[in-house]
Amino acid sequence: MKILGDRRSADVTSSEATLLIRSAALADCLALVIVTLYELTAGDRVIRGSVVIAMIAFAAVSLVARVPRFLGRAPDTKLYVRAMATTSFIAFIVWHAGGATSPLVSLYLLPIVLTALALSTVHLVVLLLLITALYVFTARYGSGLDVTTAAFAARLFSAVGPFVVVAWLTSELGRQLLAARRRERDSAHADPITGLANRATFGEAVDVERHRASRDSRPYAVVLVELEPTPSEPGEHPGAAMAAALKLVASVLQRALRDTDLAARTDEHTFAVLLAGAGGEAAQTVSNRIRHAVYAATVQVGSRMVRMQAQCAVAEAPADGTLADELLAAAAKRLREDQQRRLSALPLP
Repeated sequence: MKILGDRRSADVTSSEATLLIRSAALADCLALVIVTLYELTAGDRVIRGSVVIAMIAFAAVSLVARVPRFLGRAPDTKLYVRAMATTSFIAFIVWHAGGATSPLVSLYLLPIVLTALALSTVHLVVLLLLITALYVFTARYGSGLDVTTAAFAARLFSAVGPFVVVAWLTSELGRQLLAARRRERDSAHADPITGLANRATFGEAVDVERHRASRDSRPYAVVLVELEPTPSEPGEHPGAAMAAALKLVASVLQRALRDTDLAARTDEHTFAVLLAGAGGEAAQTVSNRIRHAVYAATVQVGSRMVRMQAQCAVAEAPADGTLADELLAAAAKRLREDQQRRLSALPLP
């Protein structure tokens, strides 16, 4: 079952991707500035033609990469292409600026930090291996060093080792920051007691399912679950028993539903379940399963165990509506009608 706190994805959101792409553009500008300053201070105050061409080509790639439709809409692809382009540019500059002994080798940290923050571990490992291979190639053919000696192995370790450390630290920091940001974002969409989706989030999920159902010509349904209030014992904190009951029902729903379903707490004693791709008959089966599962659970009220009870009703789209409010209203009406029928069936005193 979909629960807000359980969403785990390596992909960044669109807003996070936009921020990272802007950071990548800033890193590109920083690389160009550093190379320009190096050329003006370390050489004859004239930037070499080959370096100028490389800088223009790299700047063009950086600008094209900012086009919204460049390489589709996948932010990870865009970021990885930018990281590879930056790495290639740095390798070219290092080759022409002293080879393996060039101080510009440290520029490799720019694509490493970007990749560690935004992309997967596989992407990061591939990038580190590429940078290591480029360093060895530059040392052998650009600087004429013997790459088979122990002295070069020490040089390689001292050059690439810090890259690995920075990559690991940045990756861990980025993972923790992203997780914290998502927890903060999810908390605004979750019920604070049960951790399930709240009413607003449930409505958004129904809207998404409505568009998907219209496109794929498939049904969807909502199950309304109304929990009977749990009385408190004398001296017990008001609402403590109810809070425990709500948490228990949330746990029951987690076990009773599919991964594609979404459960939400929509009112004080009420839950709603969105059943994607389910018709009325399947929804009624789920409704019965939920009701029996809730009845089989018990909650501790003071010193005694109390068996919980819940009433369920089903609303199916499009017969009962297509929006969340329409479906919830139809299910609530059906629930009241069922309750009235049960009351009228009771024998008179």
